[in-house]
Amino acid sequence: MYNIETSCVPECSPFDLIIFDLDGTLTDSMPIILEAFNTVFRKYAGVEMNEQQVVAHFGPPEDIIIAQYVKPPAYDEALKDYYAVHTQRTDLLKTYDGIPAVLTTLQERGRRLALYTGASHRSALLRLSATGLLGFFDEILGGDEVEKHKPHPAGLHLILKKFRCPLERAIYVGDTSSDIKMARAAGIKSAGVMWGIGDRQLLVAERPDFTLHQPSDLLSIVFPGRADKMT
Repeated sequence: MYNIETSCVPECSPFDLIIFDLDGTLTDSMPIILEAFNTVFRKYAGVEMNEQQVVAHFGPPEDIIIAQYVKPPAYDEALKDYYAVHTQRTDLLKTYDGIPAVLTTLQERGRRLALYTGASHRSALLRLSATGLLGFFDEILGGDEVEKHKPHPAGLHLILKKFRCPLERAIYVGDTSSDIKMARAAGIKSAGVMWGIGDRQLLVAERPDFTLHQPSDLLSIVFPGRADKMT
């Protein structure tokens, strides 16, 4: 993790710190996640899961999920196989259309960008590197770096503390109902994206503060009345 000690400085924008989820929010990661888990599960546990079954395990990072099905001494090799898929099958990973442009605008306009994912720090780095998004973020926090996982707000609390950012100046952007619950528990605003892998009905039912139908919608929230000049 980066050692960030920069205070947020209010400007014309209501938000100084934008914290993003990764999978289903910035990147279309489900194909590579499904392939990675099933590569492990087929080889070491003799089972295969569909997308819905894998998503049902989300919350803790992949090492904890794999540990539910693979025990020592095979566990370490299973984890290596999981990460190997991320380097061998980058064709299964892509960024959602419009995300790089939005991140570029936010960065150029002086917003601080952080990422908090339920996946491990290692997985986050692999996926961000493969999609060219790594350089946008001042802080990256994985689910393996907190004791309590989503929807517990511990991860957001760590990021807010590092940036010394007032709660009202931060927003979390995610695609699941758990993301919205977590943001609310942390005391910050939330934006639910409608293009992700999360259940949209559950997401809407959780009543995020903002709903994004396309990535550029975020600019109208961070820079109200000026989004047309930012794209």
